[in-house]
Amino acid sequence: KERQLSTMITQLISLREQLLAAHDEQKKLAASQMEKQRQQMELARQQQEQVRMFEPG
Repeated sequence: KERQLSTMITQLISLREQLLAAHDEQKKLAASQMEKQRQQMELARQQQEQVRMFEPG
């Protein structure tokens, strides 16, 4: 019985590590997506400024 518990604890620790790693990966992915979005918004803003420069009046 004690050996069973020990095995279960080991499995839980391993699972916890996997979950933490997956969560970390997700956070990195989200940060990268936010950065891409920010770059796109900046590009759109620059393009808008260029259009304004060529508008008459």
